[in-house]
Amino acid sequence: MLRALFNNTLSADVTWIDDEMKRRPYRYVMRRIFVFLALIIFRPALAAPPVVLAAVSLQESLSKAADAWAATGHDRPVLSFAASSALARTSSRI
Repeated sequence: MLRALFNNTLSADVTWIDDEMKRRPYRYVMRRIFVFLALIIFRPALAAPPVVLAAVSLQESLSKAADAWAATGHDRPVLSFAASSALARTSSRI
């Protein structure tokens, strides 16, 4: 029963794609190219290490936490320490 339901669903999806290609082949191809290029362009942004803005009083503990995070195989976060008032100005611009 489940297999028949899955096969019917799968064939319906394939039929929709075939219909889309027949009616608007240019749009179908351009959509696929756009998605492919978007994944290539935005991949470096997704792979960037996290940025942490914190008060100076947390410098020692967050440095240890960042080291522990990096030890698990992740990129080490970029830590930025400043006074609370400077952080408020910086975070409002982000």
